[in-house]
Amino acid sequence: MHFSVLWILTNLLSATMGTTIGSILKNIWALPIAIVSYSIFIWRSMSDENNAIQKMFNIYDDNIRIVSNNILGVIFNVPYVLDKLFIVLLIFLFISFVGFYRQTKKRFLYLAIGLGCIGIIGLNANYLKTSEQIFTSQYPDVKAQSYKIISYDMDIDFSKNFKNQATLHLKIENNIDHIVLLLDQVFHIKKITINHLPVSYSFTNHKLILHTFQKKGDEVKIDILYDGHLFMNNDVGAPTFYVTKQAINLPGNIFYWYPTVPTIGKSQFTIKTKSSIPLYTNLQQKTSSLYEGTTNSISFVAGAYKKINHNGKAYIIPKVTDFHRFTENLDDMLQSLSKKEYPKEELANIKAENYQKIIVGFWPGYERYVFLNNDTLFVNGLNF
Repeated sequence: MHFSVLWILTNLLSATMGTTIGSILKNIWALPIAIVSYSIFIWRSMSDENNAIQKMFNIYDDNIRIVSNNILGVIFNVPYVLDKLFIVLLIFLFISFVGFYRQTKKRFLYLAIGLGCIGIIGLNANYLKTSEQIFTSQYPDVKAQSYKIISYDMDIDFSKNFKNQATLHLKIENNIDHIVLLLDQVFHIKKITINHLPVSYSFTNHKLILHTFQKKGDEVKIDILYDGHLFMNNDVGAPTFYVTKQAINLPGNIFYWYPTVPTIGKSQFTIKTKSSIPLYTNLQQKTSSLYEGTTNSISFVAGAYKKINHNGKAYIIPKVTDFHRFTENLDDMLQSLSKKEYPKEELANIKAENYQKIIVGFWPGYERYVFLNNDTLFVNGLNF
């Protein structure tokens, strides 16, 4: 479908441009001017820049020159429709040029059509620019030495946009007047209570600060309801963290999609989910919608995956990936891991293959190739 859309729209645009220039010039210069004009779009498609506006002016596939996310595929969402609407508006804009030049009695009509197309193009570009989500990986440092997150209970809805009702159970180890948690700013806080009572809070720079006085030894229950539309690109414009009806990618140790403190250690997780597609995670699956486990971070992926059991291990890899080639490349990668990048214990467990599941995800290339979380080895699909 994606190829058909590109084929039809680009051919219509080139035909419309050629017809427009030919009907206005009507001389030998029409052909070279038409070729040069259309070559601008070809040049645009070969650029390494890939933000929302650059993608709009690239009338071909947006990932010709950049390293893209081959796990996700093409998502037919609102930005995709608006991106292709730009080409349709260009076609009508060229038609209005011809009408304005040839139809003297209806010039005001064609002028109105042309100005309308320009106005919609401007609104379109502004929406795409302001709604674009970019992952910067610049989370603030937070050290929770005065409290510990004992357990999480979450009720997550993946079926449309992301929505999470999270309950955190904290043990207070010293007197405090506030609690600081990390949560990506892309999400919107709907409601927060502590021990069922409303609490004052602030949410800026990915820091969720709860203004509350608690004594040493207190046990605190924090309920946080939040949601958000998530389709975040990395620094080169490739979709990296997302929740859609077709695919999910939420690596919890890199992208803070639930309230956490990275240095706090392991917590007990009990998670209920609602999803229209199969989910894969580093937790233990108890039922089709219930996951449990004790770990320091949780990750979820879903989409065009296949599961292959081999030598007592479960491999969750993209459907388009050749299994034997994947295992060969993975073995070579694991052998090249350096002590400079990995803690000694984690590296020893990876080398000894102390894991039961291998899950391919996607995250920025400047992060580690793989990371081990309990019995699950997560592998960056960017390297395959």
